[in-house]
Amino acid sequence: MPTLLAGRAPASSWSRMLALVSLCAGATTVFSCGESTPPLPPVTVTVVSPAEGVVTGGTTITVTGTNFIGVTRVAIGDRSLGDQVTVSATQVTGTTPSATGPGPVDVTVHTGSHGSSTCAGCFTYNPTVTITAVSPDTGTVAGGTPVTITGTDFIDVTDVTVGGTSLADRVVVSATELTGTVPGGMSTGAADVIVTTEAHGTGTCAACFTFDPLAMVAQPLAVGARHSCVLSGGGAGSCWGLNSQGQIGDG
Repeated sequence: MPTLLAGRAPASSWSRMLALVSLCAGATTVFSCGESTPPLPPVTVTVVSPAEGVVTGGTTITVTGTNFIGVTRVAIGDRSLGDQVTVSATQVTGTTPSATGPGPVDVTVHTGSHGSSTCAGCFTYNPTVTITAVSPDTGTVAGGTPVTITGTDFIDVTDVTVGGTSLADRVVVSATELTGTVPGGMSTGAADVIVTTEAHGTGTCAACFTFDPLAMVAQPLAVGARHSCVLSGGGAGSCWGLNSQGQIGDG
């Protein structure tokens, strides 16, 4: 344990100061302060989680460190953290602001009484995922069309939708290509294709796939000597004729 010696300096015309002398392991440290206590411990920033997010902002992060007391501002790069909440003396939460471009930025916590601390390059802004093409770009409203979607930053993909319904059998081939099967039961016409990722945001290709009613009408018809079936443009099937032995079903 250090030995503390306290003594009062003589009064002067400008102030009265208190000198605290700490003797520890043969070293002497003198603190001067305004009449009462030694300096407060400084704020520190140790980690930011998650450590990456999209350049458009909106990533919810947790900043961890020490002495988060009287926090006045948390800066991500040169912009303030949104929805800032000081959870405790060791944790602050909020949402990242947008950035001018991808890359690492500093995270700085400012306080009123414990100073400021910077974690250099502790948060990285990632480029936003993009979609450049869907091939083929048309298919039947019944679904089942295999497609290849190309673009950029297909990293940690969480969902791919065509017309609001998830692509089936999704496979991320690379950061620029993914494949899957178009869902069925869709309305005719153009549909948006959307790729959602964990840390690269969401990319939309507006009206990039068309559900063609003609493709549905073109499905084979069953015509027999005593019964016939037809598939309508809306995808409904109708059959008529002799059914004494269940040739066209029991419905």
